[in-house]
Amino acid sequence: MVRTMMAAHSTSLPAKPPSAKTNQHIDDALHHVERTWPAFIGKTIPGEYKPELGSEQRPLHRLTGEDRIDKNRLRAKKVCVDVWGDGAATPNLNCDEFPFASTYEGAYWSTTEADGDSNGWMQWDGSARMIGEEDNQDAGRDYLNTRFYKANRILDNDKFFVAITS
Repeated sequence: MVRTMMAAHSTSLPAKPPSAKTNQHIDDALHHVERTWPAFIGKTIPGEYKPELGSEQRPLHRLTGEDRIDKNRLRAKKVCVDVWGDGAATPNLNCDEFPFASTYEGAYWSTTEADGDSNGWMQWDGSARMIGEEDNQDAGRDYLNTRFYKANRILDNDKFFVAITS
């Protein structure tokens, strides 16, 4: 079974919604790859259902275990440091990543870095960017974890797609 996560604008969610910056980042990753980092020719970011792909869909796969998720976060942070510098992350800014750190498509597990290549993150089919800490944390904790993973019982390696709706 494959599920679709709808990252909605505030009008669709009754409680604290994901931020506009989070939604914009996901939309850029899925539809405007030229606005994403790391930047390289031929990058294709997974996670969106596209009917024209038929059986060749590229869903995201849920990753569990904080130690494994943290490896993805640390590698995405390398992208943010590479683009914005060491001092970019502050108490008010976080390095946001898509595909999410909680997926096998994250910056560590989907690259050659998982096989020992310390520069594998440079060829990650994903995006990392600095966004507001509160927005990033709320989107990940309140929406992705609580309202999607837990509410739909998304377990390790379960497939899902992401869509931005208005």
